[in-house]
Amino acid sequence: MAGALIWPVKVAGLIRAYTRAFGPTVTEATGKTVALQRREQARLALTHALSPEAYYTFALYQPDQFVQAILYLHHFELTSLQRALDGGDAGARQLEDKLRLAGLLQEAGVPTVPCCAVAREGRVHFPDPSLRKMPATDVFIKPIRGSRGVGAMLWECVAPGLYRSESAAAALQACGMTAQSGAGTSLLLYADDLVRLLERLSLQQPWIVQERVRSHPALADLAVLGAVSIRLLTGRVAGGSEALRAVLQIPLGRSVVSNSGLLAPIDCETGILGRATIFGPSRCRYTRHPDTGAEIEGRVVPQWQDCLHAAQRAHACFPDVTFIGWDVVVTPSGPIVLEGNWGWDPVSLQKPHGKPLLDGRFAEICLARLDQRRVQRSAHPE
Repeated sequence: MAGALIWPVKVAGLIRAYTRAFGPTVTEATGKTVALQRREQARLALTHALSPEAYYTFALYQPDQFVQAILYLHHFELTSLQRALDGGDAGARQLEDKLRLAGLLQEAGVPTVPCCAVAREGRVHFPDPSLRKMPATDVFIKPIRGSRGVGAMLWECVAPGLYRSESAAAALQACGMTAQSGAGTSLLLYADDLVRLLERLSLQQPWIVQERVRSHPALADLAVLGAVSIRLLTGRVAGGSEALRAVLQIPLGRSVVSNSGLLAPIDCETGILGRATIFGPSRCRYTRHPDTGAEIEGRVVPQWQDCLHAAQRAHACFPDVTFIGWDVVVTPSGPIVLEGNWGWDPVSLQKPHGKPLLDGRFAEICLARLDQRRVQRSAHPE
């Protein structure tokens, strides 16, 4: 009740802030006055609880988008929808543990990233008893239950037993460790020191160490340091799953993760890329990568059908989960599944395509799943 009373006051401030930031640009591009933009934002906020951020993110100032405003799926709606479809959040618990997920996928024959080590409660465990040290290769280290790339570190093996990272300074400072400085902002650690770092980090949360994943040569020029990845949404249907929406996640600068950079829409039928955009309300579109100059629009994702098959085979491991957002990387040896997400980001799958999720097959699967659950409850009343 209190939230409903506060919302009109809060949204008034948000309208002022977002219109000040983006209104003049929209006026210049479309001719729509700032005053009219404010009125439309207020109408959507009061009738559909849509924020001013959503107004600019999904270009709802465009007449063809404004009439579809109610069909866009938002962050605050996703968890409730998933729970209603799945009968709870067991799917979230099944998918959040990256180590357990990797094991399930390997058992099902789905290509995934090899696990080099796991750090829990102050100890580092190596899956191979004969190998009790860090592998002589580049490794990617991340929290087992992390999300959005928070805490992820890439450590490059620059010499036997010596690793360099440009993304681990904050982690080292938090642990009170010192490291020999390399060129620029990079840090160097010997293998034993890297293990000790993991031991200290794991006192707060478990971590997983995996081999570094590299992009297929046909996509390698779309990143400076990290690998490009595909976010592929699959929906559970009778007899299997369907690929519903996909985007290519492209790192910017020297980022080691791809989920905070550019987003290029992928045609699920052909694997062809469209113009890329970025998270948030910006109207910017990119036909080429701003760092590398590589062309984005019109490029075809290699082995696209294999990517679809890998995600669909992965979803078969979770028959009770309706929708899963898979992260897939096309490597030189073929597609591999990095992880699956129960709390997949609806914005990243709608904004690049300029289309809401609730106007097509996604909505049909939701309705069918809800009908199925209603029949199940009728047959087995509590």
